[in-house]
Amino acid sequence: MTPDGDWTFDHVNFHVAGDAPILKFFADVLGWKPGPRPAFPFPGTWLYQNDDALVHLVTQEGDTPELVFSHIAFRTGKDAADVLAAVRESGIPHQVKKHPARPAAQIFVQLPGGVVLELEAPLSGPLEAAREYEKPSTK
Repeated sequence: MTPDGDWTFDHVNFHVAGDAPILKFFADVLGWKPGPRPAFPFPGTWLYQNDDALVHLVTQEGDTPELVFSHIAFRTGKDAADVLAAVRESGIPHQVKKHPARPAAQIFVQLPGGVVLELEAPLSGPLEAAREYEKPSTK
């Protein structure tokens, strides 16, 4: 996190149908290894280079493509309430989630063209728009 409010790259997220082949690719070609992951209510793997979880994989069930881009994430030291105010002012659709392992908000912004941008910022207090992650329904 940057104390001055600059934005830094955090991770890229993919949805995968069974992660074994893609894990092997990232390990063999890039040297990235699975590591710690917060207790999200859905399965997945975080891939690390040293101490940085650069790639987040979310394992999907059922008839899904092998690998689908989900979002790219950046983080800041700016307060989440200030970031959310700027996002709201932009008029671009978004959702806000509470990080499951630290006092931070994850603001998912739906950019034109279907690209999702995750903006993670620290919470200095309650943020009424932030929702807990819910366990996906199994049908």
